[in-house]
Amino acid sequence: MLIEIIDIGSPVAVKKYFTIEVAYRADGKTQGKKLMSFLFPETYIILSKAKRGDVFEVTSVKNDAGYWDWTEVTKSENHTGASIELAPVAGRDFKKEATTVKSNYETAEERAARQVMIVRQSSISNAIATLSVGAKTLKSEDVIATAKEYEAYVLGGTPRQLAEAAVAAIESDILE
Repeated sequence: MLIEIIDIGSPVAVKKYFTIEVAYRADGKTQGKKLMSFLFPETYIILSKAKRGDVFEVTSVKNDAGYWDWTEVTKSENHTGASIELAPVAGRDFKKEATTVKSNYETAEERAARQVMIVRQSSISNAIATLSVGAKTLKSEDVIATAKEYEAYVLGGTPRQLAEAAVAAIESDILE
């Protein structure tokens, strides 16, 4: 099949591969094709460097899912078909539409903050469990103090370090 390139979209990163949108004209019809870098990489590389108006001979094969894969492309230097005046496709700018997919994973700071919240929640639960043995009522101050001791231990501190930090945080009670 002989195709004439109308536009090539910018590469879009998707996980571990890239995709490009190819707008082309073949047999008088304007069509589009999405190419992925892991399927027929040679085809992807050749077409990602194509320019508007370039003409290619495309070999297509129907895959098991029923889609047509472009298995091979070769640039046609001396095609006999008349060149078609290429106009924008329905006012679309493929280059502006192509975007890079951003990661949805947490940053290191977000992971660290979440881990601290998990440790604090667990420390409070364990402080309640520890203090509720044999007690009729629990004071929230006692639960929080015990939870802070557990949290400090889990996060690598000691109760002494926690106490020193608490004392350092107290404003001076000496009048000046």
